[in-house]
This record gives sequence, C-alpha cells and structure tokens, in this order.
Amino acid sequence: MDADIVPKLGEFPMDEITPELATNAIVAIEQRGAEDVARRALQTTDQIFRWARSKGRTSHNPASACKPKDILKPMQRKNFKRVDRRDLPELMRKIHFYNGSPITRLAMKLMALVFLRTSKMIEGQWSEIDFKEARWDIPAERMKGPKGKSGLTLCLCLGRLLRCLTNSGITPRTTSTYSPANRVPRT
Repeated sequence: MDADIVPKLGEFPMDEITPELATNAIVAIEQRGAEDVARRALQTTDQIFRWARSKGRTSHNPASACKPKDILKPMQRKNFKRVDRRDLPELMRKIHFYNGSPITRLAMKLMALVFLRTSKMIEGQWSEIDFKEARWDIPAERMKGPKGKSGLTLCLCLGRLLRCLTNSGITPRTTSTYSPANRVPRT
C-alpha cells in the first residue's frame, strides 16, 4: 500500500478519489508484473473505503465499483511439477547445502519428507505429534478433500527433524505451532 497506492491516491481527499483513479493505481501494479499484489491492493483499498464510509469519513467507495476480473487480466495458474522419485536424492542434497537460514532448510526438509501442502505444515500443532508412538495425526478439519483424520508415521529421519525444531527454539513451551515464522530467538 505504501509503495503503490498511497503515492497515487494519498494526496487526494477521500471523497475526490474516483473509480478511475483507483483503477489506474491498481492496474499500474499489475503492469509492473505484480498480479497478486494488485489483487490484494484492490481488496485492501476496498476494505479501507468501507471502513471510512462506516465512520462517516467518505460518502463513497471507488474500489467497490469494480471487481478484479473487471480490470485485471486473469491470473495464469502455474502448477509446479512433481518431483520424480529418482530426483529426490538430488533435491535432498540441494536442500542440505542450501545457503540460507538453518530453520528454512529444516522446513524444506520437512516438506520434502511429508509431502503436505505448505499451509498444512505451517498450521501444524505440536499437540498433533506423538513422539512416543512416532505419529503425527492431522485433524480432519485441516485436511483438504475427503474428511478424515490423516496420520503420518514418523520415520526416523522425520522424527529427528522435528526434534531439531524443538532444539531450535520452536518448542511447545514457546509456541503451539512449529512454523519457522513463529521462531522465538534464543537469548
């Protein structure tokens, strides 16, 4: 918002911002190649104006005059290729030598071992993991598709990786989830 919308619309009083001005600001974001950012900017601009209307700060909402499909090109969905079994050793080697955050490397290893959707792993709860029984039970409400609890047997390698997470500061004592984003720095 600060980089794209405020410079284009911020100088105008809210009641002077027309649908055309709002549309031009959103389309400019798309034209620089940030299609997803443009969609989110339109949504956020709409939310700001709805809030302002509810508080009596403006009489109209120029962002509600159009939907993303009215002004933005359809997004091209890109499905990533699956990793073939014979390519797994090379993938694991590349992850092992990844030159970034150790916690990110750990998360990538987990992803490669459990084949969960990223969001499902990020939403994971420590309470779902039973180290004694070597199981990770994901509740049905967090799974996509046919409902039913999904259980993963923790292979030795996966169990070690999850224990590494607990040693990295992401523990049931510091957070209920084990997402790298929730990492609590050690002091």
